[in-house]
Amino acid sequence: MKSGIAALWGALLVLVCASAQAGQQTAVDWLQNQIAVDGHFENQAGLATDFQAASAAFRALADQADPAELEAALAFLRTQGYDSTENLSRKIIAGRLQGESVSTLVAELAGRQNPDGGFGELVGYNSTILDTAWALKALDAAHEPDATVTGMAVQYILDHQQSDGGWLGTGGNGSLYVSAMATNAIWHLRHVYNLTDSINAAVQHLLAERNGTDLWSEPFVSAAALIAVAPALVDSTKISDSVSQLAGLQLSDGSWDDDVFTTALALRALQAVQRGDPDLGIIRGRIIDGDYGYPVAGVHIAATGPESLSATTDEQGN
Repeated sequence: MKSGIAALWGALLVLVCASAQAGQQTAVDWLQNQIAVDGHFENQAGLATDFQAASAAFRALADQADPAELEAALAFLRTQGYDSTENLSRKIIAGRLQGESVSTLVAELAGRQNPDGGFGELVGYNSTILDTAWALKALDAAHEPDATVTGMAVQYILDHQQSDGGWLGTGGNGSLYVSAMATNAIWHLRHVYNLTDSINAAVQHLLAERNGTDLWSEPFVSAAALIAVAPALVDSTKISDSVSQLAGLQLSDGSWDDDVFTTALALRALQAVQRGDPDLGIIRGRIIDGDYGYPVAGVHIAATGPESLSATTDEQGN
């Protein structure tokens, strides 16, 4: 009896517009050109603070530029004195991206956790979804998680998820930006906690909130939403129109709205779409005759999972 060597071939579809791919390098160049001698970024449109803009740009450029070129920006981030939970979290993430030890900062951040599991803007402040999301992202990036601290923070996020899958902002109204940040925060912990249902509900909420142009209100919100949903989608065609629309808003100089914060988020969104779902991969193989080793054509192969795939081997057994 002949035996075969079988392999399953799954294909990961990552659809990125040609314009989006071409625009990434011009965005990188524009951001690098905005770095001042003291490490802050010029051309701020006032949407975010200098610290938030520098942090966002640093993160977008971290895997695109030589670390030495970003040293001034990192030094600028280190020297900023207002250590809100968001700013402290941003410092932790930036430090980890540069391979620095952030243990002291992580301990400081963990010490800010409130009894309800959440984090507020400063020590003793009421917990908010946005601050808790930032804390979770920093704790995950630091790779020094305290299971109790992280678990309580995750539970705080889950306890405040609305029936439509989103989260409320500080004023008690639905916030797409906060929902995007919370979604991304818990997605990073999907292998640690059972978060599948919550993540899926959040992603569907964000997808349903797109406007008539397939975007989410302002460009920076659209970018944050894409950063949240892109890695969680098996079928990236669900956001291909949104990617095209966001890419179409890029100015000829490479920026979005001539704003560092918006440009950094837009660049990260395009990068996230290009990477796709990191939990998916490609399996390649050939089916050959067990006795003689020649390729076997016409064999139907099927795989089941988040998405069902099938293929038939060609004349080479692929």
